[in-house]
Amino acid sequence: MNIRIKTLKKRKFVNPILICGIPGSGYVGKLAVDHLLNEYEATTICEIQSDLFPPQVSTNNGIIENMSNTIHHIETKKPRNDILILTGDTQPITERGNYIVTEKILEYAQNLGIKKIFTLAAYITGEFVKEPRVFGAATKRNMLKH
Repeated sequence: MNIRIKTLKKRKFVNPILICGIPGSGYVGKLAVDHLLNEYEATTICEIQSDLFPPQVSTNNGIIENMSNTIHHIETKKPRNDILILTGDTQPITERGNYIVTEKILEYAQNLGIKKIFTLAAYITGEFVKEPRVFGAATKRNMLKH
């Protein structure tokens, strides 16, 4: 199993946080982070490729590219927290692959000084809802207040 994280821009960040949104059910997380990347100026700081991603390619202006994930830095003026965005084309194709790729990304994030990570995704209820809602979950009780 091969996971390659290629750093494109080395930077020092101020209290960085990571917001993750990759394709999944309803593309909820992917759409949310793509909106952030469209609204704010961002620089790609790394590319993540793995043979754990599906054996497919995408095209960009006629150029074939392997499935990948990327981390972007949103440019802010005088940041209290630098904002990094993880997004991409796909997720690993197996549950085990998800754990392996996630461990590598967490290791990378820790090396950047990231202490908080927010993941955005759909919450499947199994039925249609009349009023959409937002749910939150955390690894520590005190984080639920944020």
